[in-house]
Amino acid sequence: SGCNNLYLSFDGVTARTNPKNHWEIPHALDSCRKTGTTVVFVPTVIKSINDHELGGIVRYAQKNMDVVHAVNFQPVSLTGRMGKQEREKYRITIPDCIQRIEEQTNG
Repeated sequence: SGCNNLYLSFDGVTARTNPKNHWEIPHALDSCRKTGTTVVFVPTVIKSINDHELGGIVRYAQKNMDVVHAVNFQPVSLTGRMGKQEREKYRITIPDCIQRIEEQTNG
């Protein structure tokens, strides 16, 4: 059987917004190119943390569209004991994401 598609966490285009794998992404994409593996970026979107980079994520995917076939934006899930003020600080919806992508990519 094998693997022909990779879902890859990709929370931003800078080391600040994507500290867990920012430096590894180019190497992972090159490896996927060599093996014929396609990629879906899966950014976890958090308001005030990385929502200002959604357009940059789309543009980065476009620059690598030979291997990146989709971006699956995932708004953060806020559960547990959290006050309303803190929840509203980070909560973002899919319509919010769409609006930011539209603004950051000029439609």
